[in-house]
Amino acid sequence: NVSDTEWGTFPGFVAFAFPESWLGERTRLAFSLLTRQESNQRINPRFAGDEPASGGRFGLETLYDQRMQETWGGLTLSRRIGQRWGLGATFYGVYRSQRNRWEQNLQLAAPTGQGLAALVINDFDYGHWRVLGKVGLAWEGDALRLGATVTTPGASLFGSGNVGVTRSATGVDLDGDGRPDSLLLNGLEEGADSTYKSSWAFAGGGAWRRGSLQLHLSAEYFAPVSQFTVLEGPRVPPTGSTIELTQTLEGVLNAGVGAEYWLDGVSADRGAESGGTVLYGSFATDFSASPEF
Repeated sequence: NVSDTEWGTFPGFVAFAFPESWLGERTRLAFSLLTRQESNQRINPRFAGDEPASGGRFGLETLYDQRMQETWGGLTLSRRIGQRWGLGATFYGVYRSQRNRWEQNLQLAAPTGQGLAALVINDFDYGHWRVLGKVGLAWEGDALRLGATVTTPGASLFGSGNVGVTRSATGVDLDGDGRPDSLLLNGLEEGADSTYKSSWAFAGGGAWRRGSLQLHLSAEYFAPVSQFTVLEGPRVPPTGSTIELTQTLEGVLNAGVGAEYWLDGVSADRGAESGGTVLYGSFATDFSASPEF
């Protein structure tokens, strides 16, 4: 069983609008900063005990450690068209950082003095900058509001990272000649170029209000991205092969529903303008685009 508890600060989204006097009554400029993706994982099971075949002792440790965060910062320009329509566009700068470490250790000691040791380590650490755009169209009626957005694929700017590779084994007969073999594969690449790709995304949503109640619905589809190399390490002897960190993204659809209720009999439209106390509730899916899940 694996459990984990972490404490963090809110909000994960901060936005503000610049003064209306800058661009006129119908045109607005705003800035937003949000954590688009975040993942923190650490799994470290350890096993030790007696080895029945040789009467010796064994120990095994497996460590998986990943930390990933993607932050978006954007500048939005919007324009009101008539009394019902609005058109906006946002230019985002995106920074993604990821650390991924995979480590295995195995030790075996026999009463005869013979032993076995094996060690496997993969270590990837990179950061990457890219830019992308989002265009949105909105319509607002008396009780119904609708909107749709299109997000462009990311355009890579620059990125770098480090790759560390370790393979070691001793006391293991790998070629079957009856004699233990000693192997060592080691490689380190610092300052390697990194890249990251993101796909098209299409979203739509709406809100309906009646009296003190307002309901919300939204959905977004992310197009698939074929396999690409995020980070490539050095060539490792004796095979001369390279260690690579690759990424593949499948198409995925996520959706969310929400509701808000204004207390004291305040209607949803008047409460949003004049203020008051409101209760919120929501549910959203978060399906992964990774082909492994």
